[in-house]
Amino acid sequence: MAMSLEGRYLGTIGQGILSSPSGFAVDGNRLWVTELHGSLAIFDADDQVIGRIGGDLRRRSPDWPNIRRRGAITRPKTAPGRFRSPDGIAVTSEGTVVITEWQAGGRVTQLVPASGKRRST
Repeated sequence: MAMSLEGRYLGTIGQGILSSPSGFAVDGNRLWVTELHGSLAIFDADDQVIGRIGGDLRRRSPDWPNIRRRGAITRPKTAPGRFRSPDGIAVTSEGTVVITEWQAGGRVTQLVPASGKRRST
């Protein structure tokens, strides 16, 4: 939902597109929105989706975001280029997008615009 600083309703952003928004960052005319269930959506200044990475993992992983084995919670396997549960996001002045993920062990991913490569730690 978009509101003016005076509290006036301006409209809705991402209706029918976002199911679990968990964080956002603004980079010039772009709005980056993390979705807790495994994706990242990018909107332009007209609130149109211009990019999306990932999908809803709840449908594919009943133990989302962590794995339960024999009653214990363990860190899930993560793969480069795939999100499991992104929740925090920031954009640096150089345009690098930094995303944190909420899961056992955590993970930080950087989307670096100059090289187009993604680094995970």
